[in-house]
Amino acid sequence: MGDLVTRDGTDIHRVVDHNGSDGYPPDGFTVVYVKAPASGWCKVGDEEFNTCRRCEWVDDVIEGTVST
Repeated sequence: MGDLVTRDGTDIHRVVDHNGSDGYPPDGFTVVYVKAPASGWCKVGDEEFNTCRRCEWVDDVIEGTVST
């Protein structure tokens, strides 16, 4: 938890919970948006549960851009 992920490279979400358990990786997680996507389909502070495979890890956050 606490990791940053992105769906389209313009948004950033912080992982706040997941459905994994000891010895088993999660296949879904709850995220909070910390940077809204360029398309505007959500806003900062929105929370959602989604499947892990829909997101990529954020490598660097520099001046509001995402590098994956």
